[in-house]
Amino acid sequence: WANEKKKPKSIENLSPEDLDEVLGDFYTELKKKDGSDYEPESLGVMQASIDRYLKGNVSSKSKPTYIFTGV
Repeated sequence: WANEKKKPKSIENLSPEDLDEVLGDFYTELKKKDGSDYEPESLGVMQASIDRYLKGNVSSKSKPTYIFTGV
């Protein structure tokens, strides 16, 4: 998705504003292989996974960004 849409592949060091834009685009455009929408619960699981990833993989120089709190 990131390559196709010319979005950054590495999200760990994006500013909160840039991360918000990238994830907003991602969730808006995300479809199943058959073209149908994901269920809201599935999107919630994806959000939790991305949040968990970001909490464990931000660079030591940047403040962690948590997608659920916007901090």
